[in-house]
Amino acid sequence: MFMIVLDMRLEQLLIKEVAFNKDNLNLYFNNIITYRFFSSIFIILVFLAIIIYSSYSERIKVALFIVLFFFISTMFLTFFRAFFRAYEKIKYESISIVIEKLYIILFAFIGLIVNGLFGFLIGLLFGNLLSLSYCVYFLFKKVPSLVFKPIYISINKLLKNALPFLVADLFTIIYFRLCSVMIMFITNSIVGIATIINIITNYFLIQKFNYIGACYAIVMTESLITIIYYINIRKYFGGFTLRKFNLKLGSVLIIFGSIYYLSMYYSISILITLLIFILLYLILLFIFRIVEISQLKNYYKLIREK
Repeated sequence: MFMIVLDMRLEQLLIKEVAFNKDNLNLYFNNIITYRFFSSIFIILVFLAIIIYSSYSERIKVALFIVLFFFISTMFLTFFRAFFRAYEKIKYESISIVIEKLYIILFAFIGLIVNGLFGFLIGLLFGNLLSLSYCVYFLFKKVPSLVFKPIYISINKLLKNALPFLVADLFTIIYFRLCSVMIMFITNSIVGIATIINIITNYFLIQKFNYIGACYAIVMTESLITIIYYINIRKYFGGFTLRKFNLKLGSVLIIFGSIYYLSMYYSISILITLLIFILLYLILLFIFRIVEISQLKNYYKLIREK
């Protein structure tokens, strides 16, 4: 809800107008960044007031506040990426996405080891901010005509022009949800059955096993949805084989199940177990050819190019 206020679909308007007329660059850049700066301050103050007077523990309040800054930095990150699209510099947007994901994985994992939950969340935020720094640097480097000079003279007009994009986006969300509801009824409640079972299993399992119970409920529900989807696909679209998929799935389950059992049996640290899982996951991506070496080379080539 807060992000809608911050976003207002100004990026879609920016891409359209700047791509059409590059002379609009500074007008849109400075007005939108000024709007997002002040709306960010407003959102932070409102959010701070809400969590201060909430019944959450101090630990949860701090965690939520870090998450808020993560979402705000994401809004500014997508804002700067919008200029790459407007100037058809998609290469730099791609590089920024790769940098963002790599740094988020790296710093979130380091943060998790060093300081648990807070370290993990700060790692997410730090990875985001590094990617944001990259976008800012290359945007000003590749677009010399861009000048940072905060102004607020045309924001009302910009918000009015962006309104159709916002309304269209809201209607898109609504009709996609309506499609989900229709699918639920047409296909004999695929989704509805799983939702009911998820609520019931969560109610009993969380009481008994706490957050571990929620994990069990998710696995059970997703497994049920997969089975129901498979049955309905066979019913409406004919037979097909899942032999190769089942072989891969079986291999993964055996490998990860064995590691999980050994880690519990020998009381191995959860962080060491997590590291082993991540390494095995990456190895299996290459073994099953989900990711090719050539793709990584292309990403590396993109990052090296100026």
